[in-house]
Amino acid sequence: LGVARRCAASVSTLLERMGKFASTIPAWWRGWVWGYVLCALMVEAVGLVPGRASQKIAMSMGSGTAADPRLARDEAWARAIEAAARADRSLAGAATAARYVRYQADGVELVGAAFVGATGGPGVVLYHTAAGPRDLFLHWKAQTLAAKGLVVLVADLYGDPRGQGWDPDFAAAKRAELADLRVLRARASAALDALLALKPDPTRLAAMGWCLGGRAVIELLKSGDPRLRAAVSFHGVLDDSPLDAPFPATTRILALHGDRDPFVPRLDHLRAQMRHLHASFDLLVFANATHGFTNPAQALNTKPEFDYDHRAATLAWRYAEAHLADAFAPPT
Repeated sequence: LGVARRCAASVSTLLERMGKFASTIPAWWRGWVWGYVLCALMVEAVGLVPGRASQKIAMSMGSGTAADPRLARDEAWARAIEAAARADRSLAGAATAARYVRYQADGVELVGAAFVGATGGPGVVLYHTAAGPRDLFLHWKAQTLAAKGLVVLVADLYGDPRGQGWDPDFAAAKRAELADLRVLRARASAALDALLALKPDPTRLAAMGWCLGGRAVIELLKSGDPRLRAAVSFHGVLDDSPLDAPFPATTRILALHGDRDPFVPRLDHLRAQMRHLHASFDLLVFANATHGFTNPAQALNTKPEFDYDHRAATLAWRYAEAHLADAFAPPT
């Protein structure tokens, strides 16, 4: 409304300056012009112009309440992710809003963020980093997938509805809980159950995880859960944890890492274990990429172990999307 008023004031001023010429413009023509201007303003306001909707993505840090959770480290962090989301051409349609859904694992209440592109479409769970489930970066990635018609759930491994995971002490205590693999696997499995409640195609399910979330994806598979068609780990913190059940042979795994990531120094262990399990496994390693290389806001991180790598991040996401498309394709 404010934009419309300013536009109307500018047009009125212009007509006044035109003086006598304005009075010679037929009334029907002036009405047509005003109608066109107002319609254009309304279309622009709701983001219906093709290729411009990405400019309407609104992302903010949040206030830290359950109704408005904290979604970023600070305002600069939020602005960096918002800028990347606005530039994302894959979000040419209207961005899907998050809907928070509650579920449980072993009596602990967890709160996921649902982004439903199309009911009955393929389903994907996104598992979060050590910063917790309330994360603008994951909201951006979830919106990107939902824009393609997928049903997406950003999982909660902490039990963190307010975004307290951005507090290092809170996050450290929650990570200590997840050191118990039974807890991590149970919460990862509960997120998959919560995704199914959103009514995706149950035969086309996948999981993607970053950092701690990458470990959650692999641990879900090591628990023997057979429901996933595809799994993707971005700079996941992985180890040689044991199997609880036979490894699901139908799941295709993609692991994407940087060769300067100090938190995953022994990728050869993961490769050897996947070979031993006869898993369908692809490993891509990006030269000079550090931990967290997929997140544009990591460019603001002063710790040398973290940084953003635009080239590696772009390629990693392309490979991940192709991996999902291949896994979800009908059998030939």
